[in-house]
Amino acid sequence: MPFQKGNQLGKAKAGQVSSNSKEAREIKEHILKRIKEEIDPMCDALIAEAKKGNTQAFKELLDRGVGKATESLDITSDGKSIIIEVAKEIAKKNGLDDSTKPNSE
Repeated sequence: MPFQKGNQLGKAKAGQVSSNSKEAREIKEHILKRIKEEIDPMCDALIAEAKKGNTQAFKELLDRGVGKATESLDITSDGKSIIIEVAKEIAKKNGLDDSTKPNSE
């Protein structure tokens, strides 16, 4: 099958709107306009739900207002950097570590 321009398998089906079409952009613009008009009552409703104990509403407020929490991962081994420990093991296996050198004292 010769090369065909475009993604023929990804075409929008009848009744669907392609995400990059003019119609899709107009829908998005309309939704954003409506959100801007109604943002205060929506925020009030979300805050009210969070105050009632709705943890999902509370999470959404924090995620959208403050930003999602970042998760840090400490990659150490007994307080030593794993990269350094791996490098030492590689050097040891190849006879390049300091423990095989004769003592010069």
